[in-house]
Amino acid sequence: MPSLLELQHLSGFYGESAGVRDVSFSLSDGECLALMGRNGAGKTTTLKAILGMVSRTGQVSFAGTDITSLRPFEIVRLGIAYVPEGRGILARLTVEENLTLVAQGNRDAIREVLAEFPWIQQRLKNRGDQLSGGEQQMLAIARAIAVRPRVALLDEPSEGLAPTIVEQLHRKVAQMKQGGTALVIVGQDIEFSLTLADRLCILEEGRVHYVGAITSQAKAKELVVEALALSTKRSDPADGSSPMRIMEKVDD
Repeated sequence: MPSLLELQHLSGFYGESAGVRDVSFSLSDGECLALMGRNGAGKTTTLKAILGMVSRTGQVSFAGTDITSLRPFEIVRLGIAYVPEGRGILARLTVEENLTLVAQGNRDAIREVLAEFPWIQQRLKNRGDQLSGGEQQMLAIARAIAVRPRVALLDEPSEGLAPTIVEQLHRKVAQMKQGGTALVIVGQDIEFSLTLADRLCILEEGRVHYVGAITSQAKAKELVVEALALSTKRSDPADGSSPMRIMEKVDD
């Protein structure tokens, strides 16, 4: 199956400081990659580097075309949606204005979103800051759907939400995947991410620790837990030694 999104040796920088180095992976239509690691590992920087929101080296390809030189708004217009950590809702705009802005006035796209999220119809005139945290996150997902993306980058989508809201959000993201949208999900919620993911990439200290296909959720969970434990030990090893880095690249 041809790749829809492909990263080749992608690095992202804040000034002269690298937030992430040499990340490579690929996704096809309807595939989901869980991008995991501890805080500060480079997960969000990877998403921003894909979108050109930070300085970058390496290559990002979308549908077979090199998009590395494009600006963020040009990349979004191609069909790559971004749901940032913290939701990114424009607090002083109404729900309707938030949707209209990203859909660029496409009323058909907005009608589709309202059909997917019936509660939004009753809250169209409410400002973003008048919504609950769960409603804001659902609105953030709704905005992503409104641009009809082929790829969606979701940064900590379940963070800080009640379990019932997380379940609703999980169903919506699963529906996006079933509809053919490729997904990159950043987060430390192992259950949320791995139950959706086909591939796993673990970052550690700004570099790839593991990348590969998920053949067993149990094995994938074990790899994540082990990597996070090693990161903790590396930060403060009891015996002063440096734990062995695991690199098990199994991409085909």
